[in-house]
Amino acid sequence: MTALIIIGIIVLLFAFLFSMNIRAEIKFYSGRLKLRVKYLGFTVFALGEEKKTEPEMPGDSDDREWEQPEDNEDASGEENTTVENEVSEDTAAVHEAESAAEDAIDTEEEKIEKEPLSEKIESITSLIEKAKIIWSASEKGLRRIFTHIYIKNLVIDFTIANGDAYKAAMTYGAVNAAVYNIIAVLSTLFTTTIRSVDIVCDFDKKEPVFDGEVNIAMRVGTILAAAFSILFGILKNLGKLIGKPKPKQKRKKQPKSQKAVRV
Repeated sequence: MTALIIIGIIVLLFAFLFSMNIRAEIKFYSGRLKLRVKYLGFTVFALGEEKKTEPEMPGDSDDREWEQPEDNEDASGEENTTVENEVSEDTAAVHEAESAAEDAIDTEEEKIEKEPLSEKIESITSLIEKAKIIWSASEKGLRRIFTHIYIKNLVIDFTIANGDAYKAAMTYGAVNAAVYNIIAVLSTLFTTTIRSVDIVCDFDKKEPVFDGEVNIAMRVGTILAAAFSILFGILKNLGKLIGKPKPKQKRKKQPKSQKAVRV
């Protein structure tokens, strides 16, 4: 009975962990990007945060006594000669390595040039076929990911500024069209909630301002299920991906025609 209770508790714990969302908070203000990835209220990953520097204790660097190195002319002369010999050997080794690398590059280029066009076309077509197989194997998992991504609290605060009024107006129109088209695409692909979109044109400012923030959330269970689906599909089609090319059929040599013998 106790074993069943422990198993039930473990199952409930995993179900709780998989049902929770992992969130990414992205903020861009004053030309500075901040990123936080949170799970269960804890920050798993942070980017752009200010690190606290510990103050240096006074007297740590001043207490050290400076020691004058001893002069030794003979030892210095011997060291100079040995250093010069080592430098010359190193330069020779570097030149040899460079010449060997150039020879290898030349041979590879010659091989590429000698490779017939039919083999190049076959390699490209095989890559395209493999890409199609990978896409068909991971299509379900990718759709599951895209349909379960939640974009929340999207904030866009743009200020278009330019000394030339005509250029500022043209930029304002282009930015408006781009932003609202992107929002429309995001709304069709993901579940999107918008907090505010504010795009203004200021002719007094010289530099534009592009600020914004967004929260992206997704369940851990959905990520794992999609990953297993993609992995299973790729393993299922692994034979097609690693399939060896068919051996080329050798042309049969035609028998030489024998000349008729006159009697």
